[in-house]
Amino acid sequence: MTHKLTALLALPLFSAGVFAASPDARIPFDGSAAIFGPDGKEIAQCTVSAPEYVDGVSGKALNAQTPVRLPEFPGFEKREGAVSFFFRPDWEMNDGRSHRLFEAGRFLSAFYLSFVKTKSGRLELSVCAPEQLQVIVDDVLNAKQWVHLAFSWSIPKGEAVIYINGKEAGRKTLESWKKADYVSDAPWNILLGTANAPADGAYDSLKLYNKQLSGGEVAADARAKSKK
Repeated sequence: MTHKLTALLALPLFSAGVFAASPDARIPFDGSAAIFGPDGKEIAQCTVSAPEYVDGVSGKALNAQTPVRLPEFPGFEKREGAVSFFFRPDWEMNDGRSHRLFEAGRFLSAFYLSFVKTKSGRLELSVCAPEQLQVIVDDVLNAKQWVHLAFSWSIPKGEAVIYINGKEAGRKTLESWKKADYVSDAPWNILLGTANAPADGAYDSLKLYNKQLSGGEVAADARAKSKK
């Protein structure tokens, strides 16, 4: 129980008037790989090889030792968005290996996004549209401890943000990255972990948003851990 309380106690306070945003897709991982839409109805399933479910922050969580593939989301735009989830790594930041926690799009295409723990022990968000915008955070995760991770991006605003336990941990804005009329029809190709850089950890309550979230909305989402 102690490791679950660590993340909760680290969360920042936020205005009582700010509520968690409604996700456009959510994956509770509560004993299944079902994906639910904003109306609460199941819309698809993740592709998981030999799924294993473990105790999560709330209910069950998916232990991802092999890549997890999500289906396409045709209604989602790539010009801006946000992703949030609880994660419990099986590794320390200094393990000398790369762990790709979330990947979308296609490398060297009009859209590519990567959220990864690098070999050098940093947490890195890269969004290429196709120019690259990077946000880097140092030494934030601990083995076997749950943490709430979130990131967002907005190509019209030219910015990307990483949040740790509901608190902004890194932000990057690039004037040359701003494209008000950006459109991409590249496939999503969403993966949690890859063959060369497995996540090697457990995922709980993953949510996808078709918009950039505010800091208050991310904080509210991190605190709403019991509401799958």
